[in-house]
Amino acid sequence: MSENFFDPGYLEFLRAGLISKIIVSFFIFFIGFTIGKFLEKLIASALNEIELNEIVKSISGVYIDLISPISKITSYIIYVISLLMALNHLGVADVIIYVLLGSLFLLLISFFLLSLRDFLPNVLAGIYIYRKKYLKMGSKIKIGTTKGEIVKINLTNVHLKNKKQDLFVIPFRAFLNSEVQIIK
Repeated sequence: MSENFFDPGYLEFLRAGLISKIIVSFFIFFIGFTIGKFLEKLIASALNEIELNEIVKSISGVYIDLISPISKITSYIIYVISLLMALNHLGVADVIIYVLLGSLFLLLISFFLLSLRDFLPNVLAGIYIYRKKYLKMGSKIKIGTTKGEIVKINLTNVHLKNKKQDLFVIPFRAFLNSEVQIIK
């Protein structure tokens, strides 16, 4: 076949190749989707069989549903892999992967910076208060309307226990923004 771009047969050949690539890519994704759903159900039933949630509850004392997230994440990973395989078959996977990786990188940086927004001021205030030795274990203080005895001091906050044995966790940043009284 000659490569004359104006030849209707050549254009039909290109269209047929593209249509077959789209059909094969669709089947690749469909098979991946089916495998993902199957593995999601298989993993969920296997984790239910070993009673993962009850094991975690007996260890931690808190009921946490881990079965659903683990099985869902597994299926999503399979979906992404099958989507990338389908896009690769179409020949556009490279561009999509770069865009997705760039977006993921920006998302991770955003999460990191947002987590520092609360953590960093508390740590800096804690270092300041610790170096000035304002607070000591067992001291009785009043901050705002909360009054109690210091039972724990860590990097970012202070734990107070009042007369009713209620526990309050107060971030160090609150010490800089509120009036603090040390009760003797």
